[in-house]
Order: sequence, then structure tokens, then C-alpha cells
Amino acid sequence: MPVSQGRCALCRAVRPLCNSHIVPEFCYRPMYDSKGRARIISTSGKGPKYVQKGLREKLLCPECEQVINVYESYFKAFWYDKPALPRTVRRREFVVGSIDYAKFKLFHLSVLWRAGASSRVYPDVSLGSHSSRIRQMLLCGDPGPQHHYPFGGLLTVDHEGTVQLEAVTPPYSFKYKRFSVYAWRYAGCEWHYFVSRRRSLRIPFQALLPRGDLVLPVIPFTQGLVFEAFADDRRRSTRH
Repeated sequence: MPVSQGRCALCRAVRPLCNSHIVPEFCYRPMYDSKGRARIISTSGKGPKYVQKGLREKLLCPECEQVINVYESYFKAFWYDKPALPRTVRRREFVVGSIDYAKFKLFHLSVLWRAGASSRVYPDVSLGSHSSRIRQMLLCGDPGPQHHYPFGGLLTVDHEGTVQLEAVTPPYSFKYKRFSVYAWRYAGCEWHYFVSRRRSLRIPFQALLPRGDLVLPVIPFTQGLVFEAFADDRRRSTRH
């Protein structure tokens, strides 16, 4: 529901603003307990806290919420309702096919862009001049070619091969060949977003292909850039 007037981050008009999710609410649902709460584990070393809604910020007007909802509705129907992933995976990689390249990519860019546009939820995500370019892509429904903001995912599983849908982490920033990369876990994967439009950039695994295929290497939940960064943060916090 709109709660206050402000400048919408997407259309830039001054309108009533909604409490907008950064990561959609449906990505948090597998985390909820019997009381409808999700447990948030902090890197501060303090005990977990509980929330009943995913992290939100006054960001978008109602009209722009509907623009983003087109991409979210596709992702939810394809990834969760279909579902795109099996419950368990016992192989080195899993291939997801028949993806709508435009809607799937624009969904992921919308999550990255919202994080960059937020001032409170994820203030450390900085997209610079790329923010306005991605904003236009979202408004126009234009996913761009494959080398514009490529991304891919690593499928996270436990020791029994069960896909770990019950995790939403903050994004962590890294550098890859001088380019910014944001690594983020939600929807069962560790997603890597490369903030680049350089055709010459070769990312270390296969990005989403325009023909609609996505190859997901499978990793244990306790591996990957996000887990290592989270563990490092915990170790530093406990020393203070």
C-alpha cells in the first residue's frame, strides 16, 4: 500500500510510494516457520532475529510496482510454481531450459537494480552510471544482449543433495577483472551479477543464454563466495 509521497526510483515522478521489496516476498516463504516468521542470522555474532516480511523500502510508486510485478510473476510461476528445480540434485551441474530470456533476465536485473536504488536496505550496493541504464531496460522491457550485465548461478545443496531454497542472504561485492560483481543467495542459488556491458568480458561460468538455457554448477551450501564472505564477516565480528 502507498504510505507516503516521494520520488519513485523507477519512473522518477513524485507519487505515493509503496513499501517495495528488494528480493520478492515469495523468495522468503520457504524460510518461514509455523508462526510465519523468517529467521535472520546476523554477521555481528548476536543471536538470530525474526521478521514476518522480507526486507522492504519506500522505493516505487504503485504503477512501477506493476512494471516490476510482470517480471516477478514470471519468475515465480517458472521457478517456484512449475517448479524449475527438482527437490534433490546429485550431479555436478543442472540445466534449466525453456526460459523466457527477456523476462527471466529482467527479473534478475530488477533485483540488482532495486538493491542499488535502495538507501536503507542495501546501502553498500553501488551501480553508479549503470543504475540509469538498467532502469531504462526495466522500463522498456529490454533485456539487452547477453553481454550486457551477464549473470549466472550456482545451485546450492546440502550433504544429501537437497536444494537449499531456505536461504536469502545480503549481496556481497567482489571484483573480477576490474569489474564489480555482486554475489547473492536466494531462490536456491548463489547468483553472480557482473556489472559490465563489455562484449570482451569472459565470465568464469556460463551466463543465461538468449535461447533460454541456464547451466547451474552444483556446489555444497558451505562453499561459494557468499558463504566464504559471510564466514569471514562472522569471524571478524567475534574478534571485537
